[in-house]
Amino acid sequence: IYEWVGSGIYVIDINARPNKEGRKDKELKTKNAQRLIPIHETLIKLGLLDYWKNLVERGEERLFPKLTKTTSAQKYGKSVGKCFCRMLEPLGIKDSTKTFHSLRHTFSQFYKERNEHNEMFRQMFGHTEKFLAGRLYGSHFTPVQCYSMISELDYPIDVELIRYGTEKKKKSEPLPKNSYRRASGKVVRIIL
Repeated sequence: IYEWVGSGIYVIDINARPNKEGRKDKELKTKNAQRLIPIHETLIKLGLLDYWKNLVERGEERLFPKLTKTTSAQKYGKSVGKCFCRMLEPLGIKDSTKTFHSLRHTFSQFYKERNEHNEMFRQMFGHTEKFLAGRLYGSHFTPVQCYSMISELDYPIDVELIRYGTEKKKKSEPLPKNSYRRASGKVVRIIL
């Protein structure tokens, strides 16, 4: 995460560059998967930049340093999917089609309903540009240009319960609907 060239717009840099020690620890599915994604204002308000600054102060390089690879799951994303499914179980969501990947479908559907599956969308989504002219001529959209599209995202959900760095709720307090208390004491609410 960093600010894009003094623009005030922060980006997540998805790349396969080696870490500080020179170890190539990351893989990308395709060459188009390498991209800069502007961070939505809601994520900033929820404390994503504070979370990142805390990680940097601890010497971490990755946004989710606790994700691990195993012999059975040799990509970081596999453990995210398993963890996500475990979070759904206490909420009574047992539909096997509701996975972490469902969030990607929701993102895509938001723009599809607005007839905005255009070249800028495909760049942020990590897909190839649809038309030959877009693939061969011109450069990528800048994060500043993409920020206007990301800013359109608006889901009518209460995300306040997942703010980074907020105090934990006491166990005696009733939990909001569709919420559960993690072992750490933090209350998490999920709406799909």
